[in-house]
Amino acid sequence: AQPALIRALSDKRESISILAANVLGLIGNADAQQAIAHVVLDDALAKSARLAFLASLANSGASHGNLLTDQQISRLRKLVSASDGDMALAAARAFGSLTVSTDQAVDLILR
Repeated sequence: AQPALIRALSDKRESISILAANVLGLIGNADAQQAIAHVVLDDALAKSARLAFLASLANSGASHGNLLTDQQISRLRKLVSASDGDMALAAARAFGSLTVSTDQAVDLILR
């Protein structure tokens, strides 16, 4: 079922892709969490979908810890610092839920 859910993340129907992200956020493995991050880090993604995907990523991180690649963590950190408003808040929640290293968190705060 997981490969089908990962494919559904790119479904043109936003409701389907968001539901797939919600379910993948419940699965405790790296492939699921990294698939959500891959989509959420796509700048072309609609804001509403991106916010929903960030919430799914935050839920996954809170439940399963950080299973992302170093590159994905770095890109998520850049999203936090480059965003404002709801997007910055959602990205910061996701970043914080992943329990990244203290050095990374301090660096983000000091910027």
